Amino acid sequence: MNTDLTLNPSPKERDLNTDLTLNPSPKERDLNTDLTLNPSPKEKDLNTDLTLNPSPKERDLNTDLTLNPSPKERDLNSHWVFKNFTVKDGLQSNEFNRYAYCKLQTGELAFGGVNGLNIFNPDDINDNVYEPNILFTGFKIGNKEVSIIEDSAILRKAIFATNQLHLNYTQNFLTFSFASTDYSSTKNNGFQYQLVGLDKDWLPATKLNEATYTNLDPGSYTFKVRGTNSDGVWSSKISSINIFISPPWWATWWFRSLVAMAVAGAAYGFYRYRLMQA
Repeated sequence: MNTDLTLNPSPKERDLNTDLTLNPSPKERDLNTDLTLNPSPKEKDLNTDLTLNPSPKERDLNTDLTLNPSPKERDLNSHWVFKNFTVKDGLQSNEFNRYAYCKLQTGELAFGGVNGLNIFNPDDINDNVYEPNILFTGFKIGNKEVSIIEDSAILRKAIFATNQLHLNYTQNFLTFSFASTDYSSTKNNGFQYQLVGLDKDWLPATKLNEATYTNLDPGSYTFKVRGTNSDGVWSSKISSINIFISPPWWATWWFRSLVAMAVAGAAYGFYRYRLMQA
């Protein structure tokens, strides 16, 4: 009996099921249509308000999350800074094992390498904000080191304590050496320098702590240098030294004045001579 009811329904039962599923009454069709395609004004307003017309509080919340992130969020999203650490910074090695890492319950990170483990908390890594001084450590003329003892006429005291240099026109091949007072990782220190009177602006940053200028014309110059700490933060402290290169005697103003006077005198004498011959 149960089998007949489920697998072999009578013609009347088949008609009844078909009408319920495939041929709903006009009232049932209207009801379903109204629920799906023709929601009531209240339902339309409710749906519209939820999607297109959020409340001021919802708008502020969404806007703050997307357009007005906090300063910390802005820095995080727009300034991705990668820092490289080596054995000199305390790593067990410059080589680590693959998949040998985990995060501890304390928030610390553990990395395994060929010589052991490194465990640290990322929040404990702070930026180096130290602004180092730049000191002059050497001075050469024509690739020859200038000594206080041997070249006292040029250098009367140590180069780092010298404010100005007086040179002649043949001493125009100059090399300056300098160093940063950040000694935590000297290979990461950067430098920029400029010879005012020749360079229009600071030259591109370099890791080299030496600057060379050749065939400088007589005149006044100022050599300036600045640098970074080991984290690449530029220091606002600038070291400088004034340089005066004197011209040769035949290019001095007084010699040119004498030549001009001699030429003028010769011209006047020739003029007087012609007048006397006339």
